[in-house]
Amino acid sequence: MIPKIYKILDIPVLIVSNDVKPIFANDSFTSMFGKLKNLKHFVHKFNFDICVLDNDALPNYNPIIEAIKSNCDYSVELSYQNEKNNIIFFELLAIKEENKTALIFTPKENITKCEKLEKDYKKLESEYQKSLEINSQVARLEQTAREQAVNMSLINKISHQIRHSINSDIIIKTALKELLEIIGGFKGYWVIPYGENFVIKQIYPKEDINEENKEVILGKEATNMVYSHKIDVSTCLKEYQNSTSNYKKGIHRILVPVYSSKDFFGVIILLTKQKSSLNSITNILYALSTQIATEIAQASLFKQLNDKNDALEKTLTELKETQLQLINSEKMASLGHLIAGVAHEINTPIGSINANNTIIKKLIEKFTSQIKPPHKKYLDMLVDINKIDAEAINRISKMVTSLKKFVRLDEADLQEADINNELDLTLNLIHHEIKNKVEIIKEYSKLPPIKCYPNMLNQVFMNILVNACQSIDKKGKIFIKTAFENNELVVSIRDTGCGMSEEVKKNIFTPGFTTKGVGVGTGIGLAITYKIVEKHKGKITVNSKENEGSEFIISIPSM
Repeated sequence: MIPKIYKILDIPVLIVSNDVKPIFANDSFTSMFGKLKNLKHFVHKFNFDICVLDNDALPNYNPIIEAIKSNCDYSVELSYQNEKNNIIFFELLAIKEENKTALIFTPKENITKCEKLEKDYKKLESEYQKSLEINSQVARLEQTAREQAVNMSLINKISHQIRHSINSDIIIKTALKELLEIIGGFKGYWVIPYGENFVIKQIYPKEDINEENKEVILGKEATNMVYSHKIDVSTCLKEYQNSTSNYKKGIHRILVPVYSSKDFFGVIILLTKQKSSLNSITNILYALSTQIATEIAQASLFKQLNDKNDALEKTLTELKETQLQLINSEKMASLGHLIAGVAHEINTPIGSINANNTIIKKLIEKFTSQIKPPHKKYLDMLVDINKIDAEAINRISKMVTSLKKFVRLDEADLQEADINNELDLTLNLIHHEIKNKVEIIKEYSKLPPIKCYPNMLNQVFMNILVNACQSIDKKGKIFIKTAFENNELVVSIRDTGCGMSEEVKKNIFTPGFTTKGVGVGTGIGLAITYKIVEKHKGKITVNSKENEGSEFIISIPSM
């Protein structure tokens, strides 16, 4: 069904099927072009006026056929020669609709360029009738125009290719490949200034990699040409003066200098056995030389920007790490002073309680023989209470001792430590996280004294063990294994918790990253852990799967 809008439009409309068969032509179309008898004869009366294409077959290109075959909407300016040999200019709009294409021809009557072309064409037409010589000249002009269109298409094609990269090596490689295709060449390479001569930086195709970084002497005349920003075409048996290989027949060498307004980047050297069309592509080579220079300059600027960004990012990371270490150091120092004060405050009353409990124990022993049933049961109760108090006092004393050891502020230097004992010390401190929830399974090996920063390693063990406990929802197990292999301490802490996804695993050592809720986690615990292990010149690896638990493996070389 043909939309009504196409029937009432006062400009020509032709609807064609995808197999290039006419379906409908409105009255304006018939009035302008006459009744359509032969589509092929009709479309060949059109020529494109403005058409930028990436098409190697441009001389055979027909805008209307291309519009029908196109997969998307299409617009082009074209000219039409009627039966009276008058030239009319149109803007063709092709609209794709299911299995057909609507071609809408909008006349371009007020374009200065079109009017001038029409006058010129009429003048040429008149002169053609008077002189066969002028007719030949028109043919030559038409051929030149087609060649220029092809050249423009080639320039656009190569420019499009090299614009896709911001890497100067890839830009040069692409340029060499495309230029060799244009001239039918067999080898190309890129040389840059090296003292008074040049040095090879890239070769295409890479048949002899050994030629890279080889010095090239082009000769005084050729060198003057490229430094004068001129393309040099010569026939030679050697690629360059100091080449060790000769060709049996002369080859054609093209030197294309690559430069911008201020900078000279180098020379593209192209080798071909074809001489025929070298002069006709000189303009192409000049245009592409400028384009390549521009892209190399942009790639260089982009690399400089990237290098500066990388340096800034590295500096920022170092600042963040330093800040993290300072925060952690200040935190540990404050914690140490706080614990030292609390321990002193706790030890005084605990000492009194312990002394009183000892006196009570002696009194109980003294009156045991004097108390008879039924009052003896009260004595037994006092004995039990005395034992419970003694255990509680002992437990508090051990906890205070463990806290003081954990924050050892006087142990800032490397010293030898028993890592098994340090792990037990950490387990004592996180007893509240473990009790009635986690079963600890130890697989300690006999370890030699390890030279390390014990208080820092305790913090590592605590961060990992607390995270392991928190990853276990109800009840579970934590396996702690130690070993000393190949002069290296290895500590493995594995849990049966919820595990981690791959995305979480990638970010767990990133400062500020946390999977815990607001107010629960700060995201710096494992970041600090990573830096402490790094300070010991060790490494920490993570094995984890969701719903299968996690394993942290810490390896520290013997110092």
